[in-house]
Amino acid sequence: MDSLKDCLERAGSQPNFAQCQGEETKCFHRFAQASCWELDPVRLSAYLDSLDFSGAGNEHDVFYDEKSARVIKITNTEHGFGAQGAPFLYLSNLENQNTLFADSVKFEGLLKLPTGYRILTSQRFIPGRPATENEIANFFTSLGLAPQGDHFYKGVIDHKLVKIFDARPDNVLLETENNAIRTIDVQIKIEAT
Repeated sequence: MDSLKDCLERAGSQPNFAQCQGEETKCFHRFAQASCWELDPVRLSAYLDSLDFSGAGNEHDVFYDEKSARVIKITNTEHGFGAQGAPFLYLSNLENQNTLFADSVKFEGLLKLPTGYRILTSQRFIPGRPATENEIANFFTSLGLAPQGDHFYKGVIDHKLVKIFDARPDNVLLETENNAIRTIDVQIKIEAT
C-alpha cells in the first residue's frame, strides 16, 4: 500500500483539482493492475449481498461480516475519500488509526466503477455502544490530548503532534466486553514536532 500512498501523495500536489483527480485515477489503475488489488465487481457484489448492510455515512457504505466478525467499509466516491478529502489522506488516516490505537484496519482492495475507484477496507467489529461526550473527553485527556472544541483534541505523543478530529459518539465506542474506549472512525493527523 505504500507505493499507492506515495503515488497518491504526488498526484495530490497537482496545480488544480482536475489534474489531481486524473493523476489519482492513474495511481489507482496502476496499483490495481500491478498488485492484483482490483476487486471483481460481480464477486464483490455477491459477497456484499450476503452480508448485513449496516448503513451509509458521509464517506462509506458499511456492511457487517458475521463470519469474520469484521466491518466492511467501501468509500463513497460521491463524497470524496473521507473527512480529509484526498485518497492519500484517507489511507494515511487508516495507518494512523492502526498505529495510534493498535487497531486492525485492513486495506482489502480497489473497486473500479464508472464514477471512479472506491477503496474497500475492513476492521474488527466492536460490540458496544456509542461513548458519551464525557467518556470521549476522559479517554483523549488520559492520552495527553487536550480538548480544542467541537470534537477536536490535540497534544504531543511520542514526540509527535497528534490531532484528533471528529471524535464524536458515532465514531467512538465503549466496548461491551471490557469497557474500553475504541475509536472506529476518527480523523487523525500526526506531524513531527
